[in-house]
Amino acid sequence: MFCTRNTHKLDMEKLLCYEIGLNDFLFAHIQGQPKEIKIRKTSESFGLTLTDNGCGVVIIKRLQPNGLMDRVSKACGNLIQPGDQIEKINDISFTGKRHYHVAGYLQTIPIGGVFCLRLISPERCPMYMLSSRSSGRSGRQIESGKRTIRLRQDGKVEESEIVDVEVEGTQRINNILGECLGFEDNELAFYIYELAKSSYLPRDLEYHLNSNKLFDFNLPKNLISKLWRVANLQEYSTTNPRSPQNHRKINYKPTSDLKTNL
Repeated sequence: MFCTRNTHKLDMEKLLCYEIGLNDFLFAHIQGQPKEIKIRKTSESFGLTLTDNGCGVVIIKRLQPNGLMDRVSKACGNLIQPGDQIEKINDISFTGKRHYHVAGYLQTIPIGGVFCLRLISPERCPMYMLSSRSSGRSGRQIESGKRTIRLRQDGKVEESEIVDVEVEGTQRINNILGECLGFEDNELAFYIYELAKSSYLPRDLEYHLNSNKLFDFNLPKNLISKLWRVANLQEYSTTNPRSPQNHRKINYKPTSDLKTNL
């Protein structure tokens, strides 16, 4: 279903993405018990963040507290959990699909409509019940100067060094994707971060997004401005000196065609 880095627990914040540290341990999580639940859609927002493993398995990454899916889960004995695979909705299979396909279908369900959600829980091994003996090692996931293996979209493997500011900036972009579009994508967030850092103004980022056909729909200008500000720390500081000579152009080939929001 998916892999986690440096933990055997079902920690959705430790999902394997496009980078592997040279000293990382990977834990593979396999399919466990299937389960079905019927849900009535009572609002446009599901309070649900989706992601996928890039190989056709869409999983629930986060449930928003007191959101629709969180309330339904609690009413059914916590039946819906982060890490669950969304296999089918109303007998329509989403195996082999991406997270935005699921988001798009859920958006088409009218308010008041009832849909059947078929999930598959990840198998819980006996290790899951044990506390980690190496908990003292964990700390920060990526430290300054750490060597990583970066998996490029053309299949090439590149060893590189990343710094904390790059990791933090990518995570801020990912958080906005989750809040505004309903799904998170680590690789997509990283490329948006690079595009935003290479853009002198928000309108330059808008040009990059449109010319690279990163999305099949037009993002609102206020969202593009927010992405640019977050990448360039303007949301977190009052000054951010930038100069045209620091402007650089990067060529980006999209990894997926994002089509809708959740």
